[in-house]
Amino acid sequence: MYKSLVATFAGTALTVLASAAASAHGGEAGPVKQTASKPSGRPPAKSREKEGLPDWSGTWKVKGSMALISTENDRIFQRGLRDKAPFKPEWRALYEDEAARAEDQGNMQSAHPLVDSNTVYCHAGMPRLVATPFDYNFVPTRDLTFIIVGGPGGEPRFIYTDGRSFPAEDEMWPKFWGWSIGKWQGDTLVTETRGVKPGLWLDPTPMKLSDQAIVYERIRRLDAKTMEDRVRIVDPVAFTAPWEFVRHYEQIPAGEWADEHEICGGPEDRNPVVNGRVTVVLPKQPDGGAASPP
Repeated sequence: MYKSLVATFAGTALTVLASAAASAHGGEAGPVKQTASKPSGRPPAKSREKEGLPDWSGTWKVKGSMALISTENDRIFQRGLRDKAPFKPEWRALYEDEAARAEDQGNMQSAHPLVDSNTVYCHAGMPRLVATPFDYNFVPTRDLTFIIVGGPGGEPRFIYTDGRSFPAEDEMWPKFWGWSIGKWQGDTLVTETRGVKPGLWLDPTPMKLSDQAIVYERIRRLDAKTMEDRVRIVDPVAFTAPWEFVRHYEQIPAGEWADEHEICGGPEDRNPVVNGRVTVVLPKQPDGGAASPP
């Protein structure tokens, strides 16, 4: 599956040429209004410049910390670190209880540890993909924008800008990456994502959303070295109000190679879950023995 995805990305990227740097457009994200899907049989794709699409080429990294999805400044894995989402009381209580348990997920003495969903599934899912430690590649085309997180074998996002609407509710089953449509407002991609798989952690704390959550984004390039994603999450089940935050991405120097995505399961998994707890496996040495701990 990943080989076919990579082939698709490579074929698409060959049709995308460089253009002028994107200009900034602000405003609050809101529902993406679309018409029905357009028919096939279009003429061949034009260059990005002729299409009026922004230049988002290069490889990018999230700026700052991934300790919390909503901020760039906190140190990861601090005890007591919590998201400031506008939870309803019952959801706040659940979050606080699970966050305390999550702090002991590597503690073999803990009676009831809670393991990160990213470790369990080997998928971050949405909206956690907004802020991960992996590489980002943004590939806009006329009908579909790819956001590839983690390079080949990583997690790809598909944001359709061909004018389609969401599927019927009974056909939109929950997915790790949800169902995303978007439209262009100048050089800003305005997106809406529904149908995200519930129960996924949004960051290393067990911050979760309900199955009714909708994620709105405004993605743009601020300057030659900076991308921006303005996020607005509406969850009528879990929240008392919309939750908004901004994350930024920095372009890595040209010529660097893409990182390998993390490996889950199999002999190369360094953090297998054993009896409900995260463990650490030291890498093998050339002589066949295990590496010594630092």
